[in-house]
Amino acid sequence: MRQDPRAALVYPETNHLSLVFGFVISGRRILTNSHVVDDSYDTYVQVRKHGSSTKYEAIVETVGFEYIPSIYEDVSVLGYPRGGDTICVTKGIVSRVESGEYMNSSIELLKILTDATIDYGNSGGPVVCGNKVVGVAFQGFPNLEKTVS
Repeated sequence: MRQDPRAALVYPETNHLSLVFGFVISGRRILTNSHVVDDSYDTYVQVRKHGSSTKYEAIVETVGFEYIPSIYEDVSVLGYPRGGDTICVTKGIVSRVESGEYMNSSIELLKILTDATIDYGNSGGPVVCGNKVVGVAFQGFPNLEKTVS
């Protein structure tokens, strides 16, 4: 895993342009949230390396995780939340591991809940346990624990 997880930004082009976060996992592969690259017919995904204006067309693949953390296990969330230009790391423990619907869809995915702070800008960033990436951060429900997929 690269030390600068902001190395790539993902541009899903739907009815409006939006910018989301992803991180390099190996070679030229970037991991981001499922809702960013869902299989809706009007989504076109481009990737841009941080600091470069060149955009590259991306091929979307599904990946799984090799390690699933246990309840009470320590995790860290990395990202660039609003209000800063340097990486932010927050720590927490895993409080729940379950399968359930993802965001506002009918897709069932493994969800890991943590009490680590996940703010806007952390979404799409890596969640690590030890030296392993165990998920991708997203904010599940307001006023509840934060969720990792």
